[in-house]
Amino acid sequence: YAKYKGFDVSIGESTNILSYADFGEIGEYAIPALQWACGEGIISGRGEGVLDPRGTATRAEAAAMLQRFAANVK
Repeated sequence: YAKYKGFDVSIGESTNILSYADFGEIGEYAIPALQWACGEGIISGRGEGVLDPRGTATRAEAAAMLQRFAANVK
């Protein structure tokens, strides 16, 4: 969505999602988008060092991501 709307979705050099324990479960196609979202503070994981890329977001998690996107992405 951010790319479609013309936002800068380049990945910062300090963005590193390799530190999450379940990094290997992320689909290859999703890695750049997930790196960007983590770098922008939109996604921060579920705690205990996991992103749970194959899980389902709760309504509260989705709302938090939308709020962070609206507040942080310019």
